[in-house]
Amino acid sequence: MKGSPDYGDSLRVTPMTGTVPAQSTLPLEVIFQPKYELNYNYNITCNVQRKARPLVLNVKGEGYKIHHSVYADSNRVEVKAGDPYKFDFGEFFINERKSKKVILLNSGEFNFDFVWKR
Repeated sequence: MKGSPDYGDSLRVTPMTGTVPAQSTLPLEVIFQPKYELNYNYNITCNVQRKARPLVLNVKGEGYKIHHSVYADSNRVEVKAGDPYKFDFGEFFINERKSKKVILLNSGEFNFDFVWKR
């Protein structure tokens, strides 16, 4: 499917052409992969031979991106994805307690979930 200049190549349908044998079905794969943060509304027209009107498939979706930042330590060092950040707790006694601060900032319009892994 040719991409629209407004939407990029966010919607693909496969196969684009084919033959459906008698008394059978043909599965179509519709892949929606938004490229921009906006609401999408596609009308896909399927012309069937010997049919007066085409079949129309309406596809709607919303593209959004998670706008997040992660900051570590009291000096708010930005942590990038894939780059481990090492906290330096220094020396301290057994049963002594020290803590460090991590800030998760969501500057987007949607909630996001997170999971800590050791």
